[in-house]
Amino acid sequence: MKYLSGVNITDFKSIPDHDENSYTFIDDHIGNNEVSDSDFTYLLKLLENKPDRLILEYIRCESIKEYQNSVMMLPVWAIYSAYEINAIVPYTPCGPKYSIFNFIINKDRGNRRRLLEQLIEHNLYTDTYTLCWDSGLGSYPSKYWGNEVPVGQNFIRNNTNENNKNSKIYNAFLRENVFEPSYISIITEPEWFRHDTFITEKTLFAFESQTLPIWFGGYNIPYYMKDIGFDIFEDIIDHSYQNLLDPYKRMDYSIIKNKHLFENINILEKFYQDNIHRFESNKRLLRENILTRYIDRELIRFNHWPESVKNDIRNIYKRFF
Repeated sequence: MKYLSGVNITDFKSIPDHDENSYTFIDDHIGNNEVSDSDFTYLLKLLENKPDRLILEYIRCESIKEYQNSVMMLPVWAIYSAYEINAIVPYTPCGPKYSIFNFIINKDRGNRRRLLEQLIEHNLYTDTYTLCWDSGLGSYPSKYWGNEVPVGQNFIRNNTNENNKNSKIYNAFLRENVFEPSYISIITEPEWFRHDTFITEKTLFAFESQTLPIWFGGYNIPYYMKDIGFDIFEDIIDHSYQNLLDPYKRMDYSIIKNKHLFENINILEKFYQDNIHRFESNKRLLRENILTRYIDRELIRFNHWPESVKNDIRNIYKRFF
């Protein structure tokens, strides 16, 4: 197997000619320039010559749709993260909720800056959030990241080189201070500009903490989460934003279409109490790692791949342990 990750994520020239027992796994979202398709354009050129046995860590990738039958789509990091949550986070009842919404921002990306601008424009404020830089917007200063909160900063920085750092941070800090107290999680996944579907632990934490998920920028994520088995609460959340082609409208309308929820905690409280079994069901599905269905589906779709390759893929998420 050829494995591309981190700084080597776009080292497409190193993709080898495959023998009968090999494949290439590109582990991460593609491209550091968020508002450019240049990296995907380069990948497309390579796929013209080497279209077989390539795995991308996406659920769906419209950027290379003409090669969908040649490229396996597996959200491997999310699958691993679900196992990680099950191993690290105690399976206990959710704590009391008192905050309308939460968000976590651990890296500076275009969709996350726009989220802050949208929240301020609509006069929406919360204390249950993390922010890794001083936004300069006044209402949302850096929080749970700098020197003012040692448990936030020190725990995060002391675990940055561990694969299981995200679930450790969630269990030690974010669970009690950010996620579980909230009714809504605004999720800012890293892939937001293109028409591609990519999830990380951010989506999983929303289900684990029994919150209503709203994806700010992600393309068709609600559709695919429902398709795999999660309840996305369409009877209270308007997810019609999810397939808007304009990424900026897709982000903005996730707030605009649901603004009434952000302004009335009584609606949220009643809905949660009346439907707590549905939130608990999402948490249970996450703990059972329903995401492994993606592996099963893709192995059926690529049944013609060599058996040795398929056996390796069945346990591909374990490379992170």
